[in-house]
Amino acid sequence: MAISLTTLTDGTAISAADVNTNFTNIRSYVQGSLTNSDLSGSAGITAANLAVSEFQYQIVLNVPQALFNAGAANFVAAACPINNTADNYTYTITHVSAVCTDIGSSACDFSLVYGTASQLNSVSGYTVIQDFAVSGSDGTFLLFDTNSPTVSSITAADSAPLALAVVVTDKGTGAMGAATDFITVTCTLQRDIV
Repeated sequence: MAISLTTLTDGTAISAADVNTNFTNIRSYVQGSLTNSDLSGSAGITAANLAVSEFQYQIVLNVPQALFNAGAANFVAAACPINNTADNYTYTITHVSAVCTDIGSSACDFSLVYGTASQLNSVSGYTVIQDFAVSGSDGTFLLFDTNSPTVSSITAADSAPLALAVVVTDKGTGAMGAATDFITVTCTLQRDIV
């Protein structure tokens, strides 16, 4: 949006009203009418001064019945990479939820974790964000939801790329019964824009 200013002419008397109007128009423009096209990429505006200074995204990990039933205890059932950069982004974990439609005929323990490829490949050394334990009889349904997971942040960097994963730590003796059964774990990550 263009700013409207009164042009002052050399050799003529300056009107206080014209000068005051120019200052008022400049103040109004700077305090509410600036757009992206008015700003230089090197302006150095900090995130705290922006209306939106963070972004969030959700990672949804699904474990279908066939994959759950095929795995032995202590296996990675689903994984997704985290956006890793050389800037060492720190993500706040703002929300974790899980649904398990059927634990089979025995207890089932699984965890939302993060770790490097080698940690997930060996199923050891990863960091647990949240543990889930389902106990009961065949057909037991779990619904879990928290804004305060056990681990509240992740720092990701190119030097050690990370992934979120669902690790089934104990299947008990059971198996999910129907082909439509599943485990779904959702994790919401938030990063400040700097």
